[in-house]
Parts: sequence; C-alpha cells; structure tokens
Amino acid sequence: MSGTIDIVVRAFAGLQIEANALTFDPRLPARLGEAQFQIHYRGQLIDVSLSTKRLVIHLEPSNASPVQVGVSGRYVTLGGGDQEVFLLAEHRGVGLPEQQFEEAGQLQPGRANYRQARR
Repeated sequence: MSGTIDIVVRAFAGLQIEANALTFDPRLPARLGEAQFQIHYRGQLIDVSLSTKRLVIHLEPSNASPVQVGVSGRYVTLGGGDQEVFLLAEHRGVGLPEQQFEEAGQLQPGRANYRQARR
C-alpha cells in the first residue's frame, strides 16, 4: 500500500521538498483522470487535487506559518485557509481563457481564500 501512495505523490504529482518550499512537477497519466491526497508540511495540513489540466493546493485553516509552494517555476506563499489553482503546462495558453473556466463552473486559476469562499 505505501508503494502505491509513493507512486502517486512522488511520480504522478512530482512532489519534492526543497529547502524552503514544496514543489510539484505533475505527470498524471491521462487514463487515471485525477488523484487526490493530503500531506502535512510545517504544521499545515494540505489537500492536493491533481488532474491532467490543473493542480489545486488547498491549506486547511491553521495558525501555522505560511508555506511556499512551487509548480513549474511559479512560487506562491499560502497560509491556512488559502487555495491556489495551477494550470498545467500543456493546458496553458491553448484556448482556455478564464471566462471559459467560469462558464464551465470549474475552478479559476489563481488564488482563493477558502475561508472566504465558504461563507
């Protein structure tokens, strides 16, 4: 069982821990569709949702210090309750404007504060 989790986290999500950041290099096989998992890093409980189109990082509400998260060279700082949506390289700039995501009712690329969104 732990080998399967390792494949999803390290191989498919490309998760690595750098000196000051969690980094992702996603490579999810298209036939899997999506993968979700949770990790605990520097006092933050982090929900990770990965599809072939996007990677969503959501930090559960917490008073722990913010953490750095990087995907494809783009780094953001997230605190408890924050969420970031990263469009994956093969889907960036190929006819997927933000309006199209909004119309489809999908998550918008960029940051959202989960606490505020739930109110």
